[in-house]
Amino acid sequence: MKKATKILSIILAILMVIFIIPITASATTYSGACGENVIWIYDDTTCTLTISGTGDMYDYKSTNRPWEIYKNKIKSVVVNDDITKIGAYAFYRTGKVESITLPVSISELGEKAFYGCESLTSIVLPDKITLIDDWTFAYCENLTSITIPNKVTTIGDYAFSDCYNLVTVTISDSVTTIGDSAFASCESLESVIIPKGASSIAENAFSNCYSITSITVDKDNQHYSNDEHGVLFNKDKTTLVRYPIGNNKAKYTIPDSVTVIGNSAFSSCSNLTNITMPDSVKKIEEEAFISCSNLTDFKISNSVTTIGEWAFAYCDSLTSIEIPDSVAAFDVSVFRNCHNLTTVIIGKGMTTIPATTFMYCYNLTTIVISNSIMSIGSAAFDECYNLKDVYYMGTEESWKALSIGGSNDPLRMAKVHYNYHIHKYNSVVTEPTCTEKGYTAYTCECGHSYVDDYVDALGHNYKNGVCDICGVFTGFKDNHIYKDGVMQKAYQLVEVDGDIYYIGDRHEIIKGRKAYVKEDRINGVTCTDGTPITAGWYEFDENGKMVVLNGVVDNHIYKNNTMLKAYQLVEVDGDIYYIGDRHEIIKGRKAYVKEDRINGVTCTDGTPITAGWYEFDENGKMVILNGVVDNHVYKNNTMLKAYQLVEVDGDIYYIGDRHEIIKGRKAYVKEDRINGVTFADGTPISAGYYEFDSDGKLIIE
Repeated sequence: MKKATKILSIILAILMVIFIIPITASATTYSGACGENVIWIYDDTTCTLTISGTGDMYDYKSTNRPWEIYKNKIKSVVVNDDITKIGAYAFYRTGKVESITLPVSISELGEKAFYGCESLTSIVLPDKITLIDDWTFAYCENLTSITIPNKVTTIGDYAFSDCYNLVTVTISDSVTTIGDSAFASCESLESVIIPKGASSIAENAFSNCYSITSITVDKDNQHYSNDEHGVLFNKDKTTLVRYPIGNNKAKYTIPDSVTVIGNSAFSSCSNLTNITMPDSVKKIEEEAFISCSNLTDFKISNSVTTIGEWAFAYCDSLTSIEIPDSVAAFDVSVFRNCHNLTTVIIGKGMTTIPATTFMYCYNLTTIVISNSIMSIGSAAFDECYNLKDVYYMGTEESWKALSIGGSNDPLRMAKVHYNYHIHKYNSVVTEPTCTEKGYTAYTCECGHSYVDDYVDALGHNYKNGVCDICGVFTGFKDNHIYKDGVMQKAYQLVEVDGDIYYIGDRHEIIKGRKAYVKEDRINGVTCTDGTPITAGWYEFDENGKMVVLNGVVDNHIYKNNTMLKAYQLVEVDGDIYYIGDRHEIIKGRKAYVKEDRINGVTCTDGTPITAGWYEFDENGKMVILNGVVDNHVYKNNTMLKAYQLVEVDGDIYYIGDRHEIIKGRKAYVKEDRINGVTFADGTPISAGYYEFDSDGKLIIE
């Protein structure tokens, strides 16, 4: 028996020499066991770690893996078929690994298995995996995308935290739980779709994801929902879970359905300057608004009863805050490091100001403290070295009886004003009428009152001349004009529905005749085009409407009832007319227009008109020649000279020695006669013979 045992020992020793010593002594490869039936081999030449065998790998701690001394050399990991589990910490902080290949047989990834693989850019996860364990891919800084397999039910705490370059995540419908800080500090993640199966999402799951602009929830999800701004809520929108940090809107109104602002719900939302909180909110959880660094306008609603620790810490732009009477208690450091907070009012519901509440609020100068406060925690006002005034609602004796913790020297050094009173007003609203403003009267129980919140008068809402709010009349009645129920006085112009009327000496409107309107009776009324009305005679038609002459009337030209004088060009509705010596427009003949009579008028294309002979048609409209007319070429009524190429409406003509265009023959065009004209495609024309068709157009072959 002893001899058999000795033989067996020798055989084992030989096997060790054969299988272990040569491998570990190799210059390029190293190996060993990493599971009951699993071995590892590291190739120093290719920097590749290969895992082979069957079953599960061992679980490790952060520094006891057998390939620990090679972790900063490994660039690729290949896990062969039949391996079922990647052990805990297996590739922890293997910082240079760029690729990891996993077989379809893998069903489990251990805790922190790929933690800190900062060079890894992508990985395909096998379909058999049901759990992404805690910290599995944390600090994989260059991982850009990940797809969660269809059998995974849980994404563990911090599973993908600090994957700074992770842009896209596809979460399968099988996922029910997304753990605490699962995607925290994934700074490049732009959007998230919550699958229909998700029933538990930790409040910090997407904290510090600065690029997320919206969170979308599958419409069939029974536990969560989102609003039109991409904000994540529970299903019935009673809890606001997460506002997307990357949303660039400056203002947000919390829906009336919300009763709880969740843990870290608005943390680090630096784009927000204004948040409106409804009276439905009863609870603000810890760190709910922490680091909302640009939040300037915020009011805690009168229904809030509790506020969690650090809820408003580092809200650097807040300058004032009032804690309403409804708040019975809040936790430590609620307003810590609000560096620009200057004024605080603490309501009557609280009995304690907790420790470090206003610590490092360097610019806090004024605080109002209710006489319900019995104690002030240590360092509640530490470093508040600008605190000058404390307005205390109780007596001096009550103040001296307060329990004030240590590190509150700024509070002890401030001036205390005793028996301070905050007005609490009841309001009475007076609604606006058609002609009178509305307002609200505020009265305090102490007797102090004031009026504010004015609302503009409604204005009359006329239907068939009668206001359906107050019943007053506007319009015409018995040849008189009424405005808001008041008959308009005599001797004034009045505008009604775009028409102008004149009220005579009996308060009746003038009809079917002329009347002289004096300067002081124009009453600010203008023509429909906004031009002023001047004193003078005006005609009023059978309905009393003023007839204001404008344009061409009876061979004369009027502007706002004034006949224009002789010897001038005038533009009317895009046409040009010339007024002759009898103040009538020239028709059906030519007339010479002198330079000083052009009167600033230009052609319709804006080109100037020069002195010269012009023809006016039978309606008096100026005829300005442009283009080809009677075998000549005109530009703005000027006949172009001989020996030049001319482009007209995309066609090219050549003007001969008699100022007429060449037709139906060839002509030689010299270099100095091309005149800058080019072909339609922009290519230049060179000197030479060219043929012109029967209309005079250059034939281009």
